[in-house]
Amino acid sequence: MPDDGSAAVLSGDRPLRIAASRSRPPAFVAALAERDDVELVPMGSAGVKMMAVADATVDAYVHGGGQYEWDSAAPVAVARSRGLVCTRLDGSELEYNRESPWLPDLFVCPPALAPRLRELLDTVGVASVVGADSKEGAQS
Repeated sequence: MPDDGSAAVLSGDRPLRIAASRSRPPAFVAALAERDDVELVPMGSAGVKMMAVADATVDAYVHGGGQYEWDSAAPVAVARSRGLVCTRLDGSELEYNRESPWLPDLFVCPPALAPRLRELLDTVGVASVVGADSKEGAQS
């Protein structure tokens, strides 16, 4: 795995780069973007965003608008094979093959950055979106 840049982020040498939706970023991602130590990198699909974390183009992908499990299952498998943390925003496990295929949120980053990213998410009130099964922004 290439150098994931975690040390540079944690030391403050560069901002945390977060993959963000071009068309429908969650409000908490926009709030993170207002910080000097966070940079949003707009890009396409969930798969593209997770692969950008896997190859260290960005440091993290967080999503709170929900998506269907087929949008993330294969990219999550690849990201996990690269040693990345792949969970719900609150740190609980992602669950697939449930009756409802809807996944409300997603968190992907290198293990060294997970505590810092969760801390940043707490500062923008991410707890309010965790557990929501809303289909806001869903596309069939």
